[in-house]
Amino acid sequence: MKNKIQAENNVFVIPATKPSLWSEGNLRTRMNIKVGAYCRVSTDNEEQHSSYTKQKQYYESLIQNREGWHFAGIYADEAITGTSRIKRTEFNRMIDDAVNGKLDYIVTKSISRFARNTVDTLECVRRLRLLTPPVGVYFEKENIDTLDTAGELFLTILSAMAQDESRSIGDNVRWSIQKNFSQGKPTINLNRMLGYDMGKNGEWLINEKQAETVRIIFKKYICGLSAYRIAKSLNEKKLLTVNNKKWNSGQVLDIIKNEKYVGDLEMQKNITVDMLSHKVKKNTGEAPRYYIKNHHAPVIDRATWELAQEIYNNKLFSDKQIGSPFKNIRCICSPDNGNNFMRSHYNSKKYGHYPVWKCKYSAKSSEKKCTNCSNKLIYEYALKHSFMEMLYNIKNDLSQHGENADIINEFNKLQKNEIHEKHFEYFLECINSLPDLSAKNSEPFFPELDEDIYHQFIEYTMICGDRAEYYTSFGVKLVSCGNLRSIKSYLST
Repeated sequence: MKNKIQAENNVFVIPATKPSLWSEGNLRTRMNIKVGAYCRVSTDNEEQHSSYTKQKQYYESLIQNREGWHFAGIYADEAITGTSRIKRTEFNRMIDDAVNGKLDYIVTKSISRFARNTVDTLECVRRLRLLTPPVGVYFEKENIDTLDTAGELFLTILSAMAQDESRSIGDNVRWSIQKNFSQGKPTINLNRMLGYDMGKNGEWLINEKQAETVRIIFKKYICGLSAYRIAKSLNEKKLLTVNNKKWNSGQVLDIIKNEKYVGDLEMQKNITVDMLSHKVKKNTGEAPRYYIKNHHAPVIDRATWELAQEIYNNKLFSDKQIGSPFKNIRCICSPDNGNNFMRSHYNSKKYGHYPVWKCKYSAKSSEKKCTNCSNKLIYEYALKHSFMEMLYNIKNDLSQHGENADIINEFNKLQKNEIHEKHFEYFLECINSLPDLSAKNSEPFFPELDEDIYHQFIEYTMICGDRAEYYTSFGVKLVSCGNLRSIKSYLST
């Protein structure tokens, strides 16, 4: 039989027509092969950059001067971590070239330069080895050729050691960072923070141009503007973020919550939970946090800061996006002094769909009777209109009488603290910034409810028939009338 060699006991041997996987090994004796090199450094300091350049020069010279080797290129990632290959573009390009037949062998300095992740290392090596023809990787330091029979065993052991070394280095780095934190030495890049620059000696210097944007954000937030409205206002004024991008509500809230603007510093807010994926999560108690008060010069005074945090954490403020703003209205005759008004919607052929409020104790079936309500409905249109009428009356009084305005006289009678004064200061700013209605024509005009002002300064509202009493965060009780006006006043017939 052709191509068969007869052996003992009438057994015929059919010779192999293709080289075996392992016969492809021994890079040093192979001829006429396409060889590329992979090199990497993980930081961008000057010393590492020098090493990176030398690696490229070394491998280019090695491959080009070796008989039987054809130079297929240098693949080099600079200042890229070795624990994950996701961001290593050159490494991934090298694998793609190998799959496409542009490489027969890859030469690299060591397993740790190739990858410190055992899974990634073995996955790539095995993928290359199973190609037709197989592509090998030669690790100089460990003298491992992945197409040799012993390569797999050694590679598994040494890759695990390299990964453990990476984990050990990561633990040491974390320990070093925590040690610095405990000594009050932060690790922070001020180039990524609006309002501050780093001085020559490491001190924090206020960048006045950027700091003004921060102050605008806090002032508007305390004045009752939502994060969305603040972002919109900043974008209209063409004020940009630290990354020279437009603002959104999330970025505004990040500024509001950042303790660095009051001069404090909290360290280790986030932690790396996975050394291989570098996944970062909020530190919710898994590791200690370190807080330094008055660490650097503040952009925002502490009273303003504390007021902003109070607003941020206020449940009524966070609830304003859900349904009506009047979630905190009470009846003056409520047996339990709670928020006992209920909201519902009425439909009529004449007026369509509209919201109303009613005390839950006014119903005939209620065990607890509320004699004040007399089963009367309060139209939400009336609540909104009377509240805005009250604000405009205050605005007009301030405009006419200045420091002798009624609201200022009432406030001066109170026993107040710094927080009350800040609330009152910003309330007056909100009032003075209300749109001017003097230019309106003689037709009936109903100003739209400023929900931000209501949520910001009104802790709760007490309803007594046609009268509404607003209990404010700065201590002055405000009063409006006209809350029992008919729906005809607001909806066309």
